[in-house]
Parts: sequence; C-alpha cells; structure tokens
Amino acid sequence: MLEHWEEAGPRIAKAEFARISKATWSRWVAQVRAEDAAMVAQPGTVPVMHPPLAPHTVSYETAGERRERTIALSRDRREVIAAVLRDEPNEVAFIDAEDQAYADSFGSVATPGSVMRIQRDPTTGATLTAWK
Repeated sequence: MLEHWEEAGPRIAKAEFARISKATWSRWVAQVRAEDAAMVAQPGTVPVMHPPLAPHTVSYETAGERRERTIALSRDRREVIAAVLRDEPNEVAFIDAEDQAYADSFGSVATPGSVMRIQRDPTTGATLTAWK
C-alpha cells in the first residue's frame, strides 16, 4: 500500500480482487499495513512514494469542437494529454497553454494506431514517453 498511498492502495487492490471475502480482505489489509509500518521503521528501506491516483481532465479543441477528456485514475494531466494525442484522429489544440506546451514537446503528432512507449527510469522513477 505504500506504493499507492493509504487510501488508493486498498481501493486499487479491492477492484483487482473483488471476489475475496470481507474477513479475508480485512486480515490482508491489516497484514499489509503492519508490513508497511515495519518497512518504514527500518532505515534505508522506504520505497519511492508516488502521488495518489486521481481523476484528471483536460480540455481541447478538435475539428472546431470543444471537448474534454477525463481519466479516472491517473497520476497527472500528462497521462490524459498523451491519451488524447493517441486517440484523437484530428489535429488537437489544448485550451490550457501548459497542456499545449507538453503536447508540443512530443515533437510529432501521434496518429491513430500509433503506439506510445512508456519507460520508467529505475534510478529516478521518471516516466519517459515516445511515439512509434
């Protein structure tokens, strides 16, 4: 649960393991919380903490029409921007200047059917994206 924070961790796991009984689930949550507390107590063993997943929305215009796109569980707006660029068949202009600057940083516009490659830097945890 440390990886996804106290609130999001159990919610994500419960969605993945929906058929587990309440008694088993409660024991599992208690065990994981105890293990997380023990890990924090040991010096030098705390994992990298990521922000909690939350809904993020971006507004954009395409084909003369204003639209919004929301991803319910994402780390930040950049994931939504990447999804819009990947899925939208027409040219896109983002309403927020910061969103547009991030979209422009891709260098080339994604086309339908293109694949976004995501890599994580193991030392910093940074997300690197590229279209291919």
